[in-house]
Amino acid sequence: MIVDSIDNASKYYPIDSELQAVFEKLQECLLMPGPDRDYSIGSRSTVSVQRELPLRDRACPYEYHKQNMDIHLCLAGTEIIEYSVKEIAALDASGERDFYLAEGECAGEVALTEGMFALFFTGEMHKPQLGNTGANTSKCMVKIRQIPEDTR
Repeated sequence: MIVDSIDNASKYYPIDSELQAVFEKLQECLLMPGPDRDYSIGSRSTVSVQRELPLRDRACPYEYHKQNMDIHLCLAGTEIIEYSVKEIAALDASGERDFYLAEGECAGEVALTEGMFALFFTGEMHKPQLGNTGANTSKCMVKIRQIPEDTR
């Protein structure tokens, strides 16, 4: 997991060939978020702008992805993301959507404010969109499909 300001995004470009284009698009979304919509960026990534999302309580399960890195960029408000490094039980899986739910043990949390992002690598469990129920946040969500090592 990486948590930082989008102002420092260029430090992370070497991690994946899609990151420069993705962070440039996120910078645009931060300046002019526009309506909710999805964008394709590069050949392996999508960005989804989501405004006025209701925050949830911590009773929700952790999520993770086996084929995608996940980036959450806060556009407005505050979003807390809890993370876990220990899976206790698998709950649900949608391999087609690359979306997995699990019970886990809280290892910590990060609070994202405007212009901050959290990047989760494949397999890293997290609970996004947490905060005071009744409050909202606006964010960009990114999925970057990972290429298996043996096909690079």
